[in-house]
This record gives sequence, structure tokens and C-alpha cells, in this order.
Amino acid sequence: MVADYNGIIRYFKLHFANPEPYINSYKNLDKASQKDKIVVAFSSSDLSKIKPFINSILDQTVRVDDIAVSIPYKNMQNIPSNIKKVLSLYGTSVKYNDSGVCHALREPEANTKIILLEPNVVYGQDFIEKMVDFSD
Repeated sequence: MVADYNGIIRYFKLHFANPEPYINSYKNLDKASQKDKIVVAFSSSDLSKIKPFINSILDQTVRVDDIAVSIPYKNMQNIPSNIKKVLSLYGTSVKYNDSGVCHALREPEANTKIILLEPNVVYGQDFIEKMVDFSD
């Protein structure tokens, strides 16, 4: 019970679970915001080890409008095909010091909230919902 409360069971489940069930159920979640566009964005040069991260984003209490990833053009062919279903891929040839710059440049709407994430972290199940509530 203590392990479940502290998220240890979820942590291990996300590391070893196939992303397919999360991908299929993600579209059935309620939107994170009815008035704003919510974008989860991250940058990575290697997506071969992000299964736990992707699973944690797909296993949320709410869904976002877009999951955007900036990745070097030369690494785009390394992305697993099942994960391509839920990601918006953006190739980059320029290395920005701040990964949020390239995502902010793509969003023309003022009512867009961009949540920048680190791809080596497993996020809690209500992380997105709490971030949107806090920003409102």
C-alpha cells in the first residue's frame, strides 16, 4: 500500500508496459482545458529510451491538444512507429540553448499554454491537470 501511494508501482509499470494501451485510451480522456490550447513540448536527440516518459504523459487524468517533440532531422528515423501516432514531430537543424524557444516559435495563438518537459522524467498521473489548474 505504501509503494502504491508513493507511486513506486506506477513507476515500474510505466517502465515495462507497452505504450499501445496508453496510446489507444489517451484519445478518450477529457481535454485539459476547454478555453486554452495546451501543448506538452520536449526536445530530445535520442528517443530510443523514452518509453517510460511517453507512458507517463499518456497515462494522465486529462489529455493535451498536442505532444510536440523537437528532434534533429538525422534522428527522426529512429522514432518507434507506434509512438509516432501521438507525437507531433518537428525536425531541427539548429541547437537552441533553451528547448522552449523552438516550441514557442511554432505557436501563433496567444491562448496557448506550453508545458516544457524533460524526457528523462516519469511524471505523476495528475501532473498535467495540476499544471493547467495552477496556471489558470
